[in-house]
Amino acid sequence: MKEIRDLKSTQILIFPIDEIGFSSLQRPDAIKQLQDKYRLKYNPPMIFEGIPVESHSLLFTNGEFRYENKSYLIERINIEDRRIIIRMASHSKIIDIMFDDLRKLLIELDLRESKPKYEPLVKAEETSCVVKLDFSFTDLLINSPLSDFNAFLTDKMSSHDFEIEIIPSAIRFKITYSRQPESFRKHKISLSEKDFVLEVRDRTAYEEQLYYTFSPTNSKLHFEFLKELERRVTQK
Repeated sequence: MKEIRDLKSTQILIFPIDEIGFSSLQRPDAIKQLQDKYRLKYNPPMIFEGIPVESHSLLFTNGEFRYENKSYLIERINIEDRRIIIRMASHSKIIDIMFDDLRKLLIELDLRESKPKYEPLVKAEETSCVVKLDFSFTDLLINSPLSDFNAFLTDKMSSHDFEIEIIPSAIRFKITYSRQPESFRKHKISLSEKDFVLEVRDRTAYEEQLYYTFSPTNSKLHFEFLKELERRVTQK
């Protein structure tokens, strides 16, 4: 596994009811402090007939988080009454560090007399990237019941006017959360099913072995999955 490009990590943080002081954070001075600290662009609610549409979300985009003399792009921060979503061009660990910094500011901006700790009940993670792997999708079919299926399809679909080539281009695994903790039921939280995806990168030649991949995990675990998949395929 090499040449990791366009790495994006996302965290969806779900909090207890009333943990987030949403009314405090909606204040213009609070919004400005968030903008100034992370150089964010604030995306205000839509205007309909001259009146702002009521929104239960504060959306910030295109910011910057500096850590150990490096800058990391914040693609978006979405603050809702019960969720905070952070998407960055970085490894997941950087979002952990960024949220710890953000949490301190949110507590400071919260004007309620009794301030909560802004500690999430759930942290769901996602990552995506483009990566070069040491195998092609045709390698996945070697010694499988489908190993000669491409040849069968090609023979049936070709004609004297043209030749076709059928190449597998994606694999997808559905991940479901069938047994969820009792604490989720208590706090009215549920996790929807997600996909692990590996597909040939658009507008690239198959022999380049460049793939787009998405995983409903942090980046460290995502890379472990890819390395293990690569190991299993190449050692056939």
